[in-house]
Amino acid sequence: MRFPKRTDKHIKESDSWKVLQIRTPAEWIIREVTERDYGVDAYIELVSVSGEVSGNLCSVQLKSSEKVKWEPDNTCKFSGIKKSTINYWMNLPVPVFLMFADLVKRKLYFCAVKEQVRQNYASFIDIRETFQFYFHNELEVGTDVGHVLFMWYYFKEKAFKQLTNYLRDILIHCEAYFNFILGNQGRDFFLYVDDERQLTLIHLHKCCKFLAEYLEIKWEVIDLSTAFEKDMETWKDSGCLLHENTLTEILEQLEPIFIEIIKKAKWLVTEQQKDYWENTDWPLYNVYYNLELENFKRKYW
Repeated sequence: MRFPKRTDKHIKESDSWKVLQIRTPAEWIIREVTERDYGVDAYIELVSVSGEVSGNLCSVQLKSSEKVKWEPDNTCKFSGIKKSTINYWMNLPVPVFLMFADLVKRKLYFCAVKEQVRQNYASFIDIRETFQFYFHNELEVGTDVGHVLFMWYYFKEKAFKQLTNYLRDILIHCEAYFNFILGNQGRDFFLYVDDERQLTLIHLHKCCKFLAEYLEIKWEVIDLSTAFEKDMETWKDSGCLLHENTLTEILEQLEPIFIEIIKKAKWLVTEQQKDYWENTDWPLYNVYYNLELENFKRKYW
């Protein structure tokens, strides 16, 4: 009498799911996808420790091995993923993570798919049919460090669309923004700031704060709500939201950070992720590439 046999492949798949469920935080919601042929095994909702379900969703492809071979630099590579699958991942509206389960040690590692593709875009668009991903043993689900890094990669990827918009905004208006920063410092301190300049300040502050945080530049500019409150306490003037001396204080803090943002934005687009931006957003890449920082510095700084 013959019976169906459970294959090693099915056993490993089930085992990798056990590792995933054990290593991920208990509050996270794992929604398994029944049809996995398109490269997504599950969607995970990242619920906060306090139980807040805020719609922070990511997609996951789960791989496994009984023996993970780590290189001396604490990385291991995973090859053979079809570029057609990766194209699908890149088109998804949520961050995508490739997770790799060590079935023997019961550990789970992750890499941020879209970030790695952008960092290695030349390899992604070459003639080969598959792409190679790298895992680092520090990026482990279930450890304190790994959790912080997972959330960092998640929110960084979630903000990527905004990054593109702000990179374009600050580049197009670079000269006007810097003239605003310089031209609005040191005015008669008791005069009020008109509505148009307040609107410019609010937008510029928001743009610079986002880019500074994304580009890992230390943000040491006073929060605008705090600045407005301080102004009110100083002047006791309900008819004026902002005075020139407060504007000067804000812009003096913003000036060096603005310069650093311009420099690092150019580095990101034309060096760190050169192949990605050159092939996906040529106008943005080209204008940043031709932005002569030294000439700009001599002219304005």
